[in-house]
Amino acid sequence: LNYAILFHFIFGLRIYLIIYVSAIFTPLLMGFLTYTVVTLENGFVHLILKTSNFVQLLLAAGQLILEFYEVYNDNKNQL
Repeated sequence: LNYAILFHFIFGLRIYLIIYVSAIFTPLLMGFLTYTVVTLENGFVHLILKTSNFVQLLLAAGQLILEFYEVYNDNKNQL
């Protein structure tokens, strides 16, 4: 058993998992932070920002739901 290859395989999977999780959760997290933290004085610009952030949150949640659905179906088809 070559431990260097095993370590490289496990470490590579961890890095891939971190990159995958950050790609999935970053839009949701950034949309939520922008929606809650940023305040603007101009009413119209504030409305546009809040509306676009809300749309971003909806799309990010939809992406997350579709990812879970894809993994669920993939696991169901393997059984």
